[in-house]
This record gives sequence, structure tokens and C-alpha cells, in this order.
Amino acid sequence: MNISNKAKKNIYILWLLLVPLGTYLAYEYAPTRQIDWGTLSLLILLGLLTTIFPFFISGTTMFLVQWVTLAIFLNYGIFAELLVMQLCLIPIAYHMKTNRENVYRIVYSSFMFFLVSILCGTIVHVLGFELGSLVVKDILIYGSIYASLYVLLNHLFLYVRDVVTGLKPKFLTKDFGWDLIGLLMTLPFGLSLYFLQSYVGTSAFWLLGIPFILITILIRLYSDSEKVNSDLNKASEFGHELAERMTSKEIIDMFIERIANMFPIDAAYIVDDLYGSFEILRAIEDGENKDLHFAHEELEQSLAGIVYEKGVPTLYNKQSEWIHIKPPF
Repeated sequence: MNISNKAKKNIYILWLLLVPLGTYLAYEYAPTRQIDWGTLSLLILLGLLTTIFPFFISGTTMFLVQWVTLAIFLNYGIFAELLVMQLCLIPIAYHMKTNRENVYRIVYSSFMFFLVSILCGTIVHVLGFELGSLVVKDILIYGSIYASLYVLLNHLFLYVRDVVTGLKPKFLTKDFGWDLIGLLMTLPFGLSLYFLQSYVGTSAFWLLGIPFILITILIRLYSDSEKVNSDLNKASEFGHELAERMTSKEIIDMFIERIANMFPIDAAYIVDDLYGSFEILRAIEDGENKDLHFAHEELEQSLAGIVYEKGVPTLYNKQSEWIHIKPPF
């Protein structure tokens, strides 16, 4: 997702105006209970471990930290949940490969989760929820409302972001569907963690925390294996389809289309040396075909020209390895 510098600046300004002050106001005025910092520290650790080990399904990265933050809210209120969710953005930023150019994404996520925490907590309190309640009926009702609102508001803010930045958003996306499935997984665990921690104390972390982390890791390993098998099948089908094409134009068109469909890419380019001059034959950016033209010298001195001269495939693991020779596109 590419947005203007003005939009990035507005994101930073919104965060500075609302998040620090709002966090302080939540600490001072939001309903709360006496915090057991030993217990809360274990919950923070559990939340961080959950975000450190996400898993991937159909190109969607799932962070199921809501099962921990739900238990924190039910026990200690808005401020504690807000604080833990902000801390959990640290491993999320790592998985998103955050750098100076896209740090605005994490800043917006921090702003978005701040608003979601405030709104969800406020709505549930207005409806009558009391912190620390052990009435099963109340916890089931208010916990379900809180968790459902969290998913809905999260996607509403993502939708608004895409509208403001000029994209063509859809609210009912594949990611929204996976988040609903994640809600069905995390809600029972979150409610169970709250009840178990209330009745048996820190033993709850061993009884629920370790099994949940292990389940997350196993699902991640399984999804990785399934993805490899799926990619191999697609590559095989792709090879058969290419063999049926006769002209270079048909082959190039199919290649760029299949690459865009097979992998979660932001952009793809085919650059070739035509009669001693580098040209961009095909380009896709954010799912749309682009017609790009640059001077031969610009492409020759960039990553595209350097790799072409090597004559062998080149894999870069980090942006820092190629940013100094980045192409003009």
C-alpha cells in the first residue's frame, strides 16, 4: 500500500494528539481494579509469546493475541488491556518488517488499536459490565460482545484508512473472514483464561498458556507445509500452461499474471535487455498493470541491470541489501 507523504504526516499527527493523552485519561478515569502486577506481567508475557508465533493461512497472517487481551480487560479494565495491546505491537512490527519508510503502518496500527480498545471497553461498560465479575452469564455475554466489537471495529478502521488513502476497499474481505474464524478460536480460550486465572491463579498460565502456544506453533508448521505443497502444484500447472503458449507476448502475459496470483506480492516487474537497451516489458503494482518507461542508464545502474549482468538468480533477504541500488520504479 502506497500513500502520500501528507497522509503519513497526518497519521503521525493524529497519533501524537490522541494516543498519549488518551492513554493518560484512560489511566485516570476509566473503570479499573487493583492491578496485581505479578499476574499482569505473566499475561503480558503470554500476549507477547502469542504475537511472536503467528501463523499464516492463505496469505493471511493471524495474530491471536485477543484471547489474552480479552482476559486482561475482563479482569483489569480498559487501561491495562490498552497497554498490553500496544506492547504486543513490538513483535508485530518485527513480523511486518518495519523500516523507516513504512513505520507509519505501525503508528496507524497503534492509533487504531488505541481507539478500538477505548470504544469496545466503553461500550461494554455502558451496557452494564462490572470488572472482575464471576457471574458466568454476564462474562459470556459481555465477553462475546467485547470480542465481536473488537473484530468489527478493527476492520472498520482499516476500511476507513483505505478510503482516505484513495484505494478501492472492500469491507467483507478474505482477511475479515479469517478474523471471524480467529474470533471463534480465541473467544473460548480468552473466557477460559479469565475464569481459570480468577479461581486457580497463576496455574492458569501453565494449564492454558503453554497448550495454546504449542497449538499455534503446530498450526503454523502445518500451514507452512500446506503452502509449500500448494505452491508446487501451482508451479507444475503453470509449467504445463506455459508449454502450450507459442508467442513470447503470451508467455510474458501469463507469467506476470500467475506470479501475481501465486504470491502475496506488492509489485512485480519484468525487465529485459532489448538490442542493448533495458526496458520494462511488464509491471504490476498493487494488483494493477502499469505502463512504465525509464532511461536505459537508470535501469542499467539499478538492481535490475546488476542482476542481469551477473546472469544468475539473486535472492535478497533484507531491504538493506539492495536499497542502495534500488530501481527508479
